Amino acid sequence: MKNKWLIVFLLAVMFIVLGKAPDTSAIILKVTYTPTLTRTSTSSSTASITSTSTNTPTETPTGDTPTPTDTATETLTATITDTPIETPTSTSTPVYIAPYLSAPLCLDTGMNHDNNLFHTLWDSVRGCHYDHEHGTNPFTTQVDAVFPDIQGFLGGIQVGTTNPTSSMENTMKHGGFKWDVVIPVPHACVGGFEGATYCVQSAVIEYHNFGDYSMEFETRNHSTVAFLKVCDPSSPSDCGLLYTVQHQEYGQRIVPYQGTVIPYPNNFVPEYGSSFGQYFSVDCIDDVLPTVPQCRPSISFIVSGKFTVNSIWTSKPTMSQPNQPRPPGSTIFKLLFRIRDLYQVFDWNDFTYPFTFRFLCGDATYNPVDCSYNNSTTKVHEVAGTIPSGWDNLEGFDVNSTVGRITANGFTDRFGTLDLSCMQISDTCFPIKLVNMFVGNYGDYLTATKVSSTSPTTNPERDIYFCNEIVCSETSLNAVPSGWIGSEN
Repeated sequence: MKNKWLIVFLLAVMFIVLGKAPDTSAIILKVTYTPTLTRTSTSSSTASITSTSTNTPTETPTGDTPTPTDTATETLTATITDTPIETPTSTSTPVYIAPYLSAPLCLDTGMNHDNNLFHTLWDSVRGCHYDHEHGTNPFTTQVDAVFPDIQGFLGGIQVGTTNPTSSMENTMKHGGFKWDVVIPVPHACVGGFEGATYCVQSAVIEYHNFGDYSMEFETRNHSTVAFLKVCDPSSPSDCGLLYTVQHQEYGQRIVPYQGTVIPYPNNFVPEYGSSFGQYFSVDCIDDVLPTVPQCRPSISFIVSGKFTVNSIWTSKPTMSQPNQPRPPGSTIFKLLFRIRDLYQVFDWNDFTYPFTFRFLCGDATYNPVDCSYNNSTTKVHEVAGTIPSGWDNLEGFDVNSTVGRITANGFTDRFGTLDLSCMQISDTCFPIKLVNMFVGNYGDYLTATKVSSTSPTTNPERDIYFCNEIVCSETSLNAVPSGWIGSEN
């Protein structure tokens, strides 16, 4: 009770001295019940309060650190100033942990893993690693500034799509989903790419490429999600947006690039030239009687020489002719992506289905130790598509009165045909959103210059490399891969 009246008395004294009521928030900030510590500070006016307290010590705000005395006391010193002091707010600054080679596997892997949650290989908050990765993080303020609410468009999904090609795609082949973020595209908007009228200035794309090709090559259709900023080359600041979920038709499986069509039972008929899109390719070895110059002579030859093991996937039909029809695919979004560190090579000596794919690290089964062949360099290099003129000013769809521009929310089928009967996402209803989007052809390459091969520049590494247990680039002297990526990437 005495302490209460003493505080009242001190407040009255301060009112007389200062000519105004003291800022009580300063008192709240500066009185800290820490029985074993003495805290002092200077001011134009001070008052000492002696109190016996049994309160549990509380956290002292940053910047007002108590100084222990030589002898522990139960004295509290309160400082009252006439300078307003903001009431402290609780903030938590995360501590980011750098990768280290002996780091543990994150606990939320295997059966505990959330297949809808985006992550990279390294978790810098918990200081642990995963056994697969999903590319570049698209759920950032930078992406949201260009493509607002992409997660809302996907119904809260971060990995996978609203319309998977099968139940396996985000379960058994979950690690195959990769995100690419290119904001902005590293070259000017010039137009004319493969005859396109409009250029692409920013792109965020999710695509599926599971590293075990003995599984991934079983189907020709794989999921994609695309968020594109499409612009007019004559006025590059004049742009529209396209949000779409589509299935891609990759056509024929080829070994090696522009080589032989692999005779899968579900191949498209009639067969067309192996050097023309659509196709997806895999490198090969011929270690029995090496007679195929495009194949490497052995696995040891590849690994010891640190040669790239490449694959190209394109859903863009090229050189299509009446006598060489192509399988139907998406018309509103197509892509081409490349990889330079495949897990496996195709065994040229087994052309009997289901064929033989051999791991570069381990041969029959995968061994991640010191392995740099783990499908961690996938990268989209080209995109293209056509927005039909029939959608322009279409009643019940386009709300943009400007001719040649479309603003709409709706649904298509898996290959981009508009379906006005769809009311919600389903197996046959794929979401699409257009914001002031151009009618006609768009297309572009997403690299600084158009490329026709892979390199550390065009296909950067997402595995983490170490030099003497310190993070370094894959091209550094004595660099070794993490060994963290399993066979599920």
